[in-house]
Amino acid sequence: MIIKTYELNTQKVVSETVDGESIIINLEKGNYYSLNQIGSEIWNFAITKNSNDFICEYVSKRYEIDLEICKKSVDAFLGSLVEEGLLIESSEKSVATIPEWSGAKETYITPAFERYDDMQEMLLADPIHDVNESGWPILKKDSV
Repeated sequence: MIIKTYELNTQKVVSETVDGESIIINLEKGNYYSLNQIGSEIWNFAITKNSNDFICEYVSKRYEIDLEICKKSVDAFLGSLVEEGLLIESSEKSVATIPEWSGAKETYITPAFERYDDMQEMLLADPIHDVNESGWPILKKDSV
């Protein structure tokens, strides 16, 4: 199995995790996403450049799931986040250690996200889209 790492697509995406739920906004497409608890845990490991193997080692310690089944589930979930343009593959690796889990194993729920497009017009109308390397606002040449 190929070991992959990912990172946040910082050119197009912002995210925040509050109370175990991750909210992600794709500024290019105007979609926003909500991840379930396990999806949020995987997301937070992935955006800190942890490998899929690292993520599955943690998930299989915390949840009732076989390591090989976990790898397939996590790979599919991360692949769908890449398809949505939220993550990109990274060549960097994290040096994090797998967090300990001392509690009882919890029930594994397939990681998932919901995509919403009901705010596309508003998100795409935001002036942040008119920013380039020189900043905002972008002045027209004849107004300088």
